Amino acid sequence: GVGHQWRRALTNESAALANASKARSAEYDAAILLARHTLENGRTSQLRALLERTRPQPGTPDFRSSEWDYLKARSGSAELFTIGTHGSKITGIALSPDGIQIAAHSADGKLRLWDIGARSSSVERDLNGVNLPPVFSTDGKVLAVSEERTQLTLFSLPGMNPFAKLSDGAWISSVAFSEDSRQITAAGHSRTVTWKVGPRQEEIARTDMPLSIGAVIRPGHGRALYSSHDMTALQLLGKNGLSQPWDIPAGRYLTSMQLSPDGSTALTAFNDNTVALWDTDTAQLRHLEFSRDSALVCLARGGSGYEVWDWRAAKRLLHIPSMGGNMQGAALSPDRRTAAVSIADRPIAVYDVRGESSVLRTEVSVFNARSLTFSPDGKRLAVGSENGGITVLNSDSLLPVLTLRANYFPVFSVRFTADGTALTTVSAPILAWWSSHP
Repeated sequence: GVGHQWRRALTNESAALANASKARSAEYDAAILLARHTLENGRTSQLRALLERTRPQPGTPDFRSSEWDYLKARSGSAELFTIGTHGSKITGIALSPDGIQIAAHSADGKLRLWDIGARSSSVERDLNGVNLPPVFSTDGKVLAVSEERTQLTLFSLPGMNPFAKLSDGAWISSVAFSEDSRQITAAGHSRTVTWKVGPRQEEIARTDMPLSIGAVIRPGHGRALYSSHDMTALQLLGKNGLSQPWDIPAGRYLTSMQLSPDGSTALTAFNDNTVALWDTDTAQLRHLEFSRDSALVCLARGGSGYEVWDWRAAKRLLHIPSMGGNMQGAALSPDRRTAAVSIADRPIAVYDVRGESSVLRTEVSVFNARSLTFSPDGKRLAVGSENGGITVLNSDSLLPVLTLRANYFPVFSVRFTADGTALTTVSAPILAWWSSHP
């Protein structure tokens, strides 16, 4: 009868749903298996596409498990959504101060202003020969774009209407607005120029730099960092005028440079894939070392002391004041209870760390140490010296257990291997590998 047909229809529907669920489960398992092989072969872009296919549709079962989460994490994708696309390669991008808009230009000469929330572009302008990323003013009301290497075009926002063109004929390599957005500074080949932001080209200040080819600037703090033509020298223009050339290690040349927002620290990258931090007040290199778990940064700040930072939280955990002389190296034990600091022309200072403070335990008679590091188990402290010597100390007794000599060049870096059985050292021009036990 009717009841029998109704029950049979329900049974058939249930069976169909069960079969569909099994099919989707099998499809998911196949996609995950393929995703594993894709990860093993390093094809992360394909991995992300595969994982996106396994996301459940509304009203369907979610088969994803912890394995999906693992593969997603390994895919290297932190993308939340796609805002939009350009017709050709994007060559420059900037985020507005309020985080609501993105300005981007592409190789086809198009400048677009994107609304992040709406994920759409309402304004488009044509550009000529753009060579730098766009720059928003501090108040977000003006957008500056460098065209043809020598001209700044200013656009009013949100309509992105051009209202000024600024140029003195020289190449531009860096652009920044003042904190009040009333001035804009362009720096680059042989000079830095500051104009008033307005419809007329009204120059306020100029500094000639005959040896300069590139620059980064922080006009709000009155600082500009310049590189020489051969990229082997740096000079800082500050409130006290132009500094003497900074001492870049021989054999290196600059590939990139940047100033911190407050102008107190310079970050430089070199051709040998090394990165250096500088104190712009003293022009001293700041020794930088990551903890073994990569969670902390140990920083020697020239003559102002030694600090340990949780770099992800941007929080300083420990500060050791300077004992006089420039601090050349620093290391923190894996348990974060002991710190060792090297100071020019002085013995190594060893501190007991107590919360955010430290207490000097003793000094070790190893002078002019250029690099320090603890073993993975924290039981040994390796020291690379100015004279090419390498000393391994027992971290409890601080007595030497091993002495080596690389050559007569300074040992700039000393590191234990992950298992603690060997040491690697760098002293120009030699990279060496040593057994870390007597």
